[in-house]
Amino acid sequence: MNRSTATNGFRLAALLMAAVSILPACADREDLPSIVLVTVDTLRADRLGCYGCPVRTSPALDSLAARSVVFENCVAQASSTAPALASVMTSRYPSEAGVFNNTQPLIEAPDTIAAFLKRRGYECAAFVSNFNLRPRMGFDRGFDHYDARMTDRERNRSGLPERTAEKTTGAALRWLEREGWEKRPFFLWVHYQDPHGPYTPPEGYAPAIENYAADNQSLPILKTNWGEGGIPAYQNLGNRREIAFYRACYDGEILFFDEQFGKLVRLLMKLGGLRNTVIIFSADHGESMGEHRFWFSHEQDLFGELIHVPLIVYSHVTAGRREDRACHLDIFPTIAALVDGEDWDRSAFRGRNLFGGGPLPPKRPIYSETNFVAARDPIRSVIVGSWKLIASSRTPESLLLFDLESDPAERTNLARSKPDVAGRMLEILEAEAAKSVPMQDSAPPLELTPAEREALESLGYTGG
Repeated sequence: MNRSTATNGFRLAALLMAAVSILPACADREDLPSIVLVTVDTLRADRLGCYGCPVRTSPALDSLAARSVVFENCVAQASSTAPALASVMTSRYPSEAGVFNNTQPLIEAPDTIAAFLKRRGYECAAFVSNFNLRPRMGFDRGFDHYDARMTDRERNRSGLPERTAEKTTGAALRWLEREGWEKRPFFLWVHYQDPHGPYTPPEGYAPAIENYAADNQSLPILKTNWGEGGIPAYQNLGNRREIAFYRACYDGEILFFDEQFGKLVRLLMKLGGLRNTVIIFSADHGESMGEHRFWFSHEQDLFGELIHVPLIVYSHVTAGRREDRACHLDIFPTIAALVDGEDWDRSAFRGRNLFGGGPLPPKRPIYSETNFVAARDPIRSVIVGSWKLIASSRTPESLLLFDLESDPAERTNLARSKPDVAGRMLEILEAEAAKSVPMQDSAPPLELTPAEREALESLGYTGG
């Protein structure tokens, strides 16, 4: 992206804030913008056309992205669902919100987007499709309508509850048509499970294997869900071993989701246009595709393939691309600024307003964590400028230091050759980790029923 494109993105972003900052002063709550938050499970940014994917996976999203602000460098605060989305919903670190892993529910202390908007007159509805977002996990706080019905079972394992993108969209569309549009302003959260593994797109959606000629090798099928060096057991599809097959199926699930996302956007346009609606799109985390020895899995570490996620913000007044580094923590304060204008409380959030004027601070620490994963210590990471440090919290001498500018794939560990940089980064990481202490005593892990435990294991979260 050239400098003029970035400048235009910042200028247009400022126009967005100017356009909506006067809205809270209006007498009627209907003048406030409705907000649609769409999150997708296990979606790598680089498998979307608007982020450079050469395979046709996301035509509907690409069309919206062309009219939106696209953040090219967005970081998730975790590499598993519940912790990552806890940061989205609270603008707090996952552990700070009490969500150390997928068995620990959101604590009551941090405010949530839905509770915040509910107090400002919004009708709040959610349609989620991941078992880790069931109401017991606390993500329903503040919503008037929270639909987590997963009456289907995965096609190759009957023990796993799920809801496909088609049914998730259908439920959201019915709410919009019957209730939501008459209750402006509304906050609508839709979380899609596709393309979480096993990758089973409907027939006709997976791209041709010929698109993956470079991935013609095969892998062993593992006996565990830990995807190091092979295909995790929960990803096994008909004992197929070819990398190209699984990658095509993954992209096919993205294409299937994208078709349903297009239906959602078209209905929003049909019911009232998008002039007073803001759409925010992201993913909870990414997926390993062979990087750093792991295949078709997530949660196990904090490398870029797992925490680099898409972030796209649509409004009718601004479009462009931005290279400054954003993160999940920035979503809630951006919404707060849209609704409260100049009166939003900056101290209530870890993140920044994405459209506060100019680029985001280039040297701010961006912290991520993954906790209690199978056979591994908790892992922490921090990015400051072009530097990234990954460390185990139990063995801080085990450091990985990368220069993301020269080594975006994170292949060359510079911790030994640049000990001064590693030391400074470790100090920053430890300072950020100290902030991740729960805001109140974290809730104990849920006592899982046998069905819940089976479902979590089916999802691949054997370590919690």
